[in-house]
Amino acid sequence: MKIIIFKIKKGLIKTLKKIWQNVFLLLFLFLILDLIIGVGFFLKYYSEQEKPEDYSILRVNQDLLDNFSSEFQKREENFKNTENKTYLDLFRAEF
Repeated sequence: MKIIIFKIKKGLIKTLKKIWQNVFLLLFLFLILDLIIGVGFFLKYYSEQEKPEDYSILRVNQDLLDNFSSEFQKREENFKNTENKTYLDLFRAEF
């Protein structure tokens, strides 16, 4: 009985040493396997999604566009008015 246990223990130790010697190869193989499984799940999820047929979300609301353009024109006029004013230059060189 002790001989059988000793042989099993010795075989287990040899197996563990071989696995430890190839640990980087095993990690690389598990990484590749994980990527393959992940791609499979992604493709399954992507194929089950419903494709939108109406792109109404992408249409521009005309009222929002008009509001934006009027606000932009007001700001542009205010910006042009500031070019005509003269302000005190704090960084000018005094002679």
